[in-house]
Amino acid sequence: MLGETIGPPKLGKALLERRGPVGKGVGLAVDILLIVICGVLIARLIWSFLAPEAQVQLPTSGAAQAIDDRSSAPALRANPEILTNFNPFSRDLQATDVVEEDAPETTLNLSIKGIIASTNPADSLVRIQTPDNNVGRYSVGDRVVAGVTIERILSDRVILMRNGTREALLVREKSVIGSVRPDGELIVEPPPQARLPDAVPQAGAAGKSSDPDFPQSKTINLRSLDEFNDRISVAWQTPSNGGESQLIVQRSTRPDFLTEFGVAPGDRLVSVNGQPFRQETVIGLFDALKSETTLTFVLDRDGQEFIRTINTGTNVGE
Repeated sequence: MLGETIGPPKLGKALLERRGPVGKGVGLAVDILLIVICGVLIARLIWSFLAPEAQVQLPTSGAAQAIDDRSSAPALRANPEILTNFNPFSRDLQATDVVEEDAPETTLNLSIKGIIASTNPADSLVRIQTPDNNVGRYSVGDRVVAGVTIERILSDRVILMRNGTREALLVREKSVIGSVRPDGELIVEPPPQARLPDAVPQAGAAGKSSDPDFPQSKTINLRSLDEFNDRISVAWQTPSNGGESQLIVQRSTRPDFLTEFGVAPGDRLVSVNGQPFRQETVIGLFDALKSETTLTFVLDRDGQEFIRTINTGTNVGE
């Protein structure tokens, strides 16, 4: 009836069943409030994963701040100049010289007969005579005698690992041929009789020898290829202007052999029997030459190529 009031029982029933203007209005308000609460909870949950540092309580007092400063690690600062000096897309990286630490000279009865040293350990090769007078070719990691392996091959020495201790096997003639710097680089100082007149570039046309009597070709006779390897030592060197590594004559165990063969320290080995010298093929090339009786070397000195021939007869190889 008009003017009739709604009692508490009817009002509660209307709210639960959402009937009438009052029930529908209150129900809508409750729904909106629940949606807002759920949204806030979900937002806080997501924020706690994406920004966990936002939950860290910062010290408010001066004493707490001082304690935090003393316990925290020093801040690291970026150096923007690195971006101007370093190109991450360039492969032209400047190689740094490896300094070999001193190792005591070995007391083993071993002697070096020839060395081909390279910056790549896989391309290095050394010929060592063992106590039983056998001469073998060894690479890095090979076993020489019981308990002794090759750790590193340098141009003037071989680093051995002997029962966990590093020892150096030095070139026997280093005191006669030259001296060794602390960093392991050989100072080649052949005696006067081993130094050819045109071993050092002279004034004149580029790439031409200043000695008119310099022989463009010369032939010597040796018993075997091993005898040649015993008398001369070479090493791979990278040119200062870049490019591929070159096989350079370093020294000789017999100074008179340099004069006899007509070569000098610093001469570059270009090819032998038409096969160019390359780091990746030099070991296989040595094996192939063991069956040859004539070895024709092409060398280069200051841009001028010359030929040296070795006749080995039939006694070639090991």
